[in-house]
Amino acid sequence: MNLKTFEELFDEIKVQTKNFHEVTPYTIAENSQRIAVFRTIMGLSAERFAKLCKRSKGVINYFERKKRKLSIKTAETYFKYIKIDPTRINKEQIVKRYKLFLDRSRKGISILPKKQQILFVKVGTKAALETRKKNLNLYFQATRKGLKNQRLTKQELKIVKMLSNKGISFQTHETVGKENIDIVIPNNIPILINCKCVRNIKNLTDHVRKLIYQAYRIKYYNKNIIYICVLGSVNEDLTKDKIPIGAMELIKEICDAYFIDENLNELENYVSELISITSSPNRLSVGAMGVGAPRRALRQGP
Repeated sequence: MNLKTFEELFDEIKVQTKNFHEVTPYTIAENSQRIAVFRTIMGLSAERFAKLCKRSKGVINYFERKKRKLSIKTAETYFKYIKIDPTRINKEQIVKRYKLFLDRSRKGISILPKKQQILFVKVGTKAALETRKKNLNLYFQATRKGLKNQRLTKQELKIVKMLSNKGISFQTHETVGKENIDIVIPNNIPILINCKCVRNIKNLTDHVRKLIYQAYRIKYYNKNIIYICVLGSVNEDLTKDKIPIGAMELIKEICDAYFIDENLNELENYVSELISITSSPNRLSVGAMGVGAPRRALRQGP
């Protein structure tokens, strides 16, 4: 949402709620974009407000981008987390704060050349989509630069700490071909690690399927790559017996290894052993494996 729209929403709410003294769930239900005003008054970014509401950042961003009506039940879900003091609301300060949030969200754009910025600034418009089709390589270059500015997730931070403790060099948020990879370990045989932490284990199969398709696309052009996926759950510890059968079959089909909450501490030893073996002059052949026992999955070729 641009600054002008934000200011218009602020004034609209101010009049309707009598200087923010009569805010109700209906205030949000009438226009989902108003969420942006309230969380800015609270001094929260979209990401922090999403965590407070126990929702994903994508959901909050969607509501703020689209002017839509919400059911009272949905509005009440977000309203109970909104705590404001009407006597301390200053429009000038709130607008200035929102501008900081806006500038921060565009940080990935500001480092791009002017031509690449155009591809992102006009997101969603028909003209932008046509421009992207004509300039796919330019678009992918811009995507890569924006990717480097993303924050590491808790899952990724834990892995990064493990690798650092072992003295293993790595790169975060890199691209292999046109695929985004969370962690890349440069090696004779490159090691790619992609993470996925789900909110609902029932949806794990769909998320795993996306990781597997990505692995297929990467290995189609370069079979000499080791692909590892790390799975976790936000709401509970993910154990091997909780992984759906469909997801397990997909993992074993193409992944060279997978790790979950209960055995994530084994990842650093697994990677260390891989690097040790692949640094030898003998050729390495890596097969799909389950949790643990990397020695059983690795076999020396002639």
